[in-house]
Amino acid sequence: MRYASVYGAGLVELHRYDEAVHVLDSAIHTAARSPGIAYPSIAFNSKIDALRGLHRYQAALALSDEAIRRLPRARLDAHLFQLLTSKGQVYEDLGRWQDAAQQYTLALDYARQLSYWRGVTQTGGLLALAYEHENDLDQALTSINEAIAANTHLPHELYFVPKNLAIKAGILERLGRAQESHALYAKRAALIDSFLATAPTPNVERELLTALSQVYSGNFELLSRERKFPQAFEIVEKARGRVEAQFLEHHETREPHQPTLQEQRIVALNLRLINSDDSSVRRQLAQTLYVAELQLDDSSPAGQAVTHPVPLNTLQRNLRPTELVIEYVLDMPHSYAMAITHHSVHVYELPSQPMIEEQASEYRRLLRNRQINTVLAQALFHALLSHIPEYRNKFSIIVVPDGNLHLLPFPALMDQGRYTIRTHAFSTAPSATVFYILRNRNPTTVAGQRSYLGVAAWAQPDHTPICD
Repeated sequence: MRYASVYGAGLVELHRYDEAVHVLDSAIHTAARSPGIAYPSIAFNSKIDALRGLHRYQAALALSDEAIRRLPRARLDAHLFQLLTSKGQVYEDLGRWQDAAQQYTLALDYARQLSYWRGVTQTGGLLALAYEHENDLDQALTSINEAIAANTHLPHELYFVPKNLAIKAGILERLGRAQESHALYAKRAALIDSFLATAPTPNVERELLTALSQVYSGNFELLSRERKFPQAFEIVEKARGRVEAQFLEHHETREPHQPTLQEQRIVALNLRLINSDDSSVRRQLAQTLYVAELQLDDSSPAGQAVTHPVPLNTLQRNLRPTELVIEYVLDMPHSYAMAITHHSVHVYELPSQPMIEEQASEYRRLLRNRQINTVLAQALFHALLSHIPEYRNKFSIIVVPDGNLHLLPFPALMDQGRYTIRTHAFSTAPSATVFYILRNRNPTTVAGQRSYLGVAAWAQPDHTPICD
């Protein structure tokens, strides 16, 4: 039962929902017919997530109710907290925000009684978003403040804080408190920098960046609306450029380690920053991070991306007249594309992240099976490129993807019945900073670092003489 539960949960993480449902049913049925076996909490919650992924919302709600009925005890149970939270997320998917808020409120009552601080900080953020969608901004602010305060009980698990700070910043913006909103985004940026600087392995860094993408996308949206394009560009590049450049430079897998004294000091500063609006604490954290990062080799891509993410105007000067950089930021309810040429910058609104990623995943599946779907190829072109006027005037397109757009072959999209590869040359870069660094690296230095053996391909039959 445990094996099937964990395996099914893994399939859900891979978005292989149909397969996951079959495996998770096996775990649930095994538990039902085996008296005394442990309650299949992972299987129930993972199957609810799988049904959400398949848009089978009524089945997900029915399974939530069944799982609650089958609980061996209903009072002060962490399993009940998780099921109520999952049920709230189903209502959220359906846009039934009042019902979602009701489930999140019930879940939070259990989390508080259990002193389950991780649950309070996670579900408190979801409740704040539900209240915000219901335009109950005062209740939303109360909920998000509780979620942020709860996270201070977990000094080594602060990863929900940046997301919750971003939620609070959005609420304050809607309340007309723009200055406080900007201050919270600055606090959030400092925390993200510290998390990435002290992550134990490159894979953890990537997981953090994925989890925190919603955080920087909110700030990107706010700055773009204010037409502060250099700052919006920097927000995205400081995160993406750092992680991707470090991955290019360091391919080995580092083992997790006990926190160093410097890392412990950074954690203590993080806690002070969460509990304080004093900008001097943020400056102190920034200085501590700067000192730690001076230990990086500044000549490496990692060192350059950490200390010198490329400024927008520098990138523009480096672009050729025929080139267009498109930096994507996927978010809800809207995604964005920043179109950068040597003389202009514009930000365009695109469809929501779930819609884009669902279509992209389906198109990749069809391509893997050697199937053609011209309607879907055209729909993706419309969602990702047709709203960008600069695309029509440039030949070389440098795509900086977000989310599962990293796996989407842009040259295989279709514009008015023709594949885009027939009219444009596409290339992909993990970040604009990495693109700039690699374009401007000294080729002599790079070539001198490794031995090189070149062998010409020989396409003639074996009996053909090499020379006359």
